[in-house]
Amino acid sequence: MTNEMSAFLPILIGLFLEKGENQSLTISRTANDNLECLVLTNLAAKKICLLGNLPDPETGDNKIAAAMVNLQKWKWALHEGFDGDQILRSHDIPVFDIVSPGELHNLLS
Repeated sequence: MTNEMSAFLPILIGLFLEKGENQSLTISRTANDNLECLVLTNLAAKKICLLGNLPDPETGDNKIAAAMVNLQKWKWALHEGFDGDQILRSHDIPVFDIVSPGELHNLLS
């Protein structure tokens, strides 16, 4: 885990826990070891977020980035006949809403 992720994740968990103990947050790593990405889920609220590092195009430094998965758009794409890989790779199916990582504790509640 990069330094940025190692520093940010405990802060995020702390903020999430402050929202209430009844929140059910699950954090898991992606299966791809070459990809620094965590999947955060709140199944009770039916919310999913991806949290990862992206290189800043101007400086080359790692930045933490977050995207909420829009489940309604995901369901629509499945209903239209797209499979999971097509949904993830397509730029025409906007299933990701880019969000501020600092707001995840509110967005996942």
